[in-house]
Amino acid sequence: MRYLNETEKNAFIEKYLPEWRSDIHTVSLIDYKGVKEYLVNRHYFIIVKNHQVIHKDLQA
Repeated sequence: MRYLNETEKNAFIEKYLPEWRSDIHTVSLIDYKGVKEYLVNRHYFIIVKNHQVIHKDLQA
């Protein structure tokens, strides 16, 4: 797992969550076997696999 740097974080926000731009503080990434798992602000989970995007709120 690693945290995205500022440039990577901005690109991620623009691609997946532009409406949340001002609310996103941290984004971490786990990348394995063609799957990317992003954890946004330690509670919102985005999985990108085979060009499919899955959103999950871990607080709900």
